[in-house]
Amino acid sequence: MRSYNKEMPEEQNRILTDHLSSLLFCPTDTAVMNLKKEGIWKGVYQIGDVMYDAVKGYAKQLENYSFEYFFSHLQGIFNNKISRIQSWYLATIHRVENTNNIEKFGEILEAFELLDSKVIFPVHPRINTLIKRFLTTKAYSNIIFLKPLGYLDMLYFTKHAVKVITDSGGLQKEAYLLGTNVVTVRGETEWIETLADNHNVLAKASKDDILKKVLSLSLSDSTRKNVFGDGNAAKKICSILAELT
Repeated sequence: MRSYNKEMPEEQNRILTDHLSSLLFCPTDTAVMNLKKEGIWKGVYQIGDVMYDAVKGYAKQLENYSFEYFFSHLQGIFNNKISRIQSWYLATIHRVENTNNIEKFGEILEAFELLDSKVIFPVHPRINTLIKRFLTTKAYSNIIFLKPLGYLDMLYFTKHAVKVITDSGGLQKEAYLLGTNVVTVRGETEWIETLADNHNVLAKASKDDILKKVLSLSLSDSTRKNVFGDGNAAKKICSILAELT
């Protein structure tokens, strides 16, 4: 995948890894085309997305547990008690471009504070100190700052969120697969397929633009296209490797 933002360490690593690899298992047609543009044709297979394998498999387990089960796992980063809520946005913000600029990160928190439902915000360990710095000067009553959640918990709170607000590439895609609309706080995304029909929209790291995109922009509730395969990517990879050995 490509964001075409060379300042992202992830983008540098993608390009380096792809050009060193002899086998490349692509999640989408877009990924195949990206490689062709860079002169990589040999050893390229479009097998769907392994993340869809995981989401498809583990999402079935969510039905075995109640809301109370998942809600009981929520732990505030300062061990504060979490009050029960019925409606929420799920947010994750961790990228350097959004967290290394104090003013920009402050704008993001201000937007979360003004939303019409509580914001569940699992905090990346890298920005714990930054969060504490903001909380020494202001109390955010609409944001629930949490310790990181486990995979099943994240799937549950993603699936049942009003919307997801994130700068994570993986969470964008998980939300898309689970049928939850996304506002991505970045200038670009690797997962351009999710942008079709406004299932995912990009927002600037500013209070006004985030609020506009989350509250005012009409995101699509139409059926999502099956662009990430059929949930059997891992089996296809194993079959290809078996044929090559």
